[in-house]
Amino acid sequence: MTHLRAALEAARRCTAQAAGATFYLQLPTDHAWRVTLERHRDADGRLLEARAFRALVESSVTGWEEVTAALFMPEGDAEPLAFSAEALALLLEHRQDITDALTLTLGAAVAERRKAREQLAKN
Repeated sequence: MTHLRAALEAARRCTAQAAGATFYLQLPTDHAWRVTLERHRDADGRLLEARAFRALVESSVTGWEEVTAALFMPEGDAEPLAFSAEALALLLEHRQDITDALTLTLGAAVAERRKAREQLAKN
């Protein structure tokens, strides 16, 4: 079972490029995707997209390279910053362009995985 779990997790890994940095992502399972979307709906059932996709990005990014304080603010230094959930939340809060790029990569990768599964089911 350990090998199967490792293979499933490896199949859900991808990278994204944004603002000159590399981000490592672990795609959510279909169930996690659905639960996150359901958790971010208003009283009338409408999806609160910004909140839902921010939560998906925050839970999917597992690391980064080339992220520096200069990405957060122009006067920041160029020393690499260690990845942490807190640093990620700050980056996503201050750089909507990076959040958007990661959201698009995440959505495209999930859609590609679903399409591949559907194609396998047809064969």
